[in-house]
Amino acid sequence: MPGKGRPFPKGVSGNPGGRPKRDPEVRALCEKFTPDAIKTLAEIMGDKKAQPSARVAAAMAILKKTLPDLASIEHTGDGPRPFAVIPEVIDTAAEWEAKFKAKTEH
Repeated sequence: MPGKGRPFPKGVSGNPGGRPKRDPEVRALCEKFTPDAIKTLAEIMGDKKAQPSARVAAAMAILKKTLPDLASIEHTGDGPRPFAVIPEVIDTAAEWEAKFKAKTEH
């Protein structure tokens, strides 16, 4: 009988097939449109005429993908806990691609 909070008996997986494989076509499309998506979000974020909620949503979308998850940052206990790591400014899509493109691609 499984314990409290455990829907499966010990040694039995709830996902015996494992994580589904990612579709390479979907990944290729994501890589193709990512620079344009970031550019669009940056334009919305910087547009003083845009709705404040749209500007905040754009900023949050950018920050969510550029800042590390604070739970994953190791904290030694010395000094204040960092709120966030501010990423360096990347001025062009080409610079962004050069920095973040997978190292295995040629």
